[in-house]
Amino acid sequence: MNFLLYSLKPEYESTVCYFRMDSQLASVYSPFYADRAAALAAMRGLILRFRSSNDSVESVLEEEEDQWLIQLFNGQAPAVGNGLLVESEELAAKIYGDWEHDAKADTFPVAFWESAEDIPEDGSLKDLDLSVSDDQYAWEAAGSTVLTFEKKKGGLFGELPNLGLQANPIRKPCEPVFNALSPFVSADLPFYHGRQTEVDEIYDLLHHKSVLLLYGDDRVGKTSLLQCGLANRLESDAERLIMVRREEESLLTALSHQLGRILAEEYGEEVSGAEDPVTLARHLELLDDTLTFLVFDQLELLFSEDITHEERTATFRFVRDLVAPEKNRFRVVLSVRESFLAAAADYEDQLPVLLENRFRLLPLKQNSMVDASVNLLDILNLRGLLAVDDSEGLAERICAELADENGNVPAHCLQIYLHQLHQKSCGETTPGNPVPLNQEVVDKFGPATMLIDEYYTEKLEVLEARKREDDDGPVNPVLAKELNELKTGRTDCGCEEKKNQKAVAAAAVAPVPAPMVPWWLTGLFIVTPLALFGYWWMNQNGSESPSVSACEITLAAGNCEAFLDYLCIYGEEGVCTAAFRDSMDAQNCAIWRDYKLLRRSQNCASYEAFYRKYRDSGACMDDVRASLVDWGCALVRDTVQLTVRDTIIQEKPVPSTYGSPPATPAPGPDGPPCQTFGTTNFKRIGPLWVMTDALAGGPYRWEDALDACVMRGWRLPCVGEIDFLIEKIYRDDPQRAYAMLTGTSDCYLVNPAEAPSGKIEFWTATEANDANAWTYVFDVQAKTIDRESATPKSARLPCLCVQKDPVQQGSGVPPCYQKRVDRRPGK
Repeated sequence: MNFLLYSLKPEYESTVCYFRMDSQLASVYSPFYADRAAALAAMRGLILRFRSSNDSVESVLEEEEDQWLIQLFNGQAPAVGNGLLVESEELAAKIYGDWEHDAKADTFPVAFWESAEDIPEDGSLKDLDLSVSDDQYAWEAAGSTVLTFEKKKGGLFGELPNLGLQANPIRKPCEPVFNALSPFVSADLPFYHGRQTEVDEIYDLLHHKSVLLLYGDDRVGKTSLLQCGLANRLESDAERLIMVRREEESLLTALSHQLGRILAEEYGEEVSGAEDPVTLARHLELLDDTLTFLVFDQLELLFSEDITHEERTATFRFVRDLVAPEKNRFRVVLSVRESFLAAAADYEDQLPVLLENRFRLLPLKQNSMVDASVNLLDILNLRGLLAVDDSEGLAERICAELADENGNVPAHCLQIYLHQLHQKSCGETTPGNPVPLNQEVVDKFGPATMLIDEYYTEKLEVLEARKREDDDGPVNPVLAKELNELKTGRTDCGCEEKKNQKAVAAAAVAPVPAPMVPWWLTGLFIVTPLALFGYWWMNQNGSESPSVSACEITLAAGNCEAFLDYLCIYGEEGVCTAAFRDSMDAQNCAIWRDYKLLRRSQNCASYEAFYRKYRDSGACMDDVRASLVDWGCALVRDTVQLTVRDTIIQEKPVPSTYGSPPATPAPGPDGPPCQTFGTTNFKRIGPLWVMTDALAGGPYRWEDALDACVMRGWRLPCVGEIDFLIEKIYRDDPQRAYAMLTGTSDCYLVNPAEAPSGKIEFWTATEANDANAWTYVFDVQAKTIDRESATPKSARLPCLCVQKDPVQQGSGVPPCYQKRVDRRPGK
């Protein structure tokens, strides 16, 4: 199944378009749409409709004399012809079944075609005679894109997360498929995901304030967020985006040119004083009511050494004057690198609202990068451009190698590394065959930093040669900027300057013998425990400190985990603290290195990562858990780890006779959306199977609900899993989740007619505190799903047990740990 999208050339004012859906058995034309974005959304909706189990061929058929008309667009007239007519209901069913089968794919090519016809400038496609066909007109190819649906993340057709990566599946196999160092543009919307929350927040902030200061690290994705994310968030008929950067001319001159072009092309206007951007902006306001979002991108260029103070002052004064009127039709975004934030703040006297409305853009976390890499590799594998046998394992390895000390994967480093791996693997691949990209390729071509450094070195050599040619002339600011960005990016990826690059590269790929441990270091490992014991023995005489016996116990364990746990318990006052620290330094213990990084991080992400990695060791876990609880981190909120008075962790395992688990639900995302196991009906939602009817025997108190699900081989969901499903499966839209999960058939979780109070509340396994637990609520009146954290555990509520799909690994759903309750008083 593929799509062809038809429109006029860009020079025409009209943006009306339509599309054709082609399959093996039939082609269907859509109605007219206002613009490309609306047409692409209609394509996506059509695919989701075919994937849904709620529609059948009978719902789209209309009988016309001796033929059957297939209506896919709610009775709207097609842009071309009179619709798809078939001879029999059986043929219609076969065609519809073909569409349902094809709709299970993960990607759908979309080709853009533009009319080459000579029509009036104010005309549209509706002026063409399309009553029978559009074959009589000349069309020219104008690019392509891909509709992408998630494969790995379980479920209900989310889209590709934002990776800072793009792929053009139309390219030849050995042409680059990863765009290194290129930001997203508006047309890349099908590949730009993962930043929707930030886009929505920025959009909302700009509707409340006229000026927004957007800042973040270099290459964190500010430009892509604006010229792709925000550009596609705007209302096409009521809002416009203007991007301005300082290059060879000043910001205000560049803005004057853009405003003058809009006035000339859209309204045929020529304004006197065309170099004055304020005059041009006010004139544009008089001509239409469009809200204009004006973006000054890469504002750090305004603070280059060759830029005068007068130019900077004029820029900030212009913004002040532009937004001064109470009902002005402009919103201004000042996008600047974080390291230049102080320099920009110096001009607050020229623009008093400069710091009132700020937004800091942070990097995407490692898990998001892994998920995005998996999806992109799967797409390229599906298109035959790559041969990937284990996308998840490859993505996890690459992201782990590139992750910095904060657990972030710099997007530009990932782009370059994948580009380099593809190019090198391609050079050894027979032309016409898919390019292998797997763990063997990673092993063969050396460390990531080496390949990334090689890329930067080649680019720098070219620019340095150009710079040497220009040494006799004036300084080229554009060239200087490119050189500085390449050097900064190289450093950010962990690459260092090398005097002899070729020699280092050769050494990096040559076989390296196993390193010899120096005799003195081996001796240190042997002597250290003896020294520790002597240190303890000398200090124990006459000491009443409880840490003396602890020294002996820790020394007997003799490992880094025990040494670190001692440090966490007794701190700097411990008798053996200094000796144990020296021993861990000498052994270069992994847990000790991670712990030192942890103490510098002081955030939820770092502590959660440390907890997951070392919780089985027990080292410092009390301190780590306490910090997670103090900061309200999601991991502890969702895993119910800490013992509280109402819920003592049962010391003995549940006996095998405690319940007979039912048959395991059919694994994987390709099975039916609902299925009955024994006498219980389940609905698959992403990586979870959820009961569609409340567990019999209820309503339950919270402790009883935990046991009731376990007795049947299931469990309660954690609130973090509910949040995950709403965010990832239902696009972070609780109202959409409510609409998809409520109804009257057996495949819905809630029937709104059965909620006389207007709300139906279910238990989760997540504790809020000693007395209360988290619940999720179907609000019938508001038609949304809420989460509540203050429901008393003594309340009696229904529960829907869940079970995780055994096949859908790597879904990203947070872990959920359950308690079994021992209710014996005084225990």
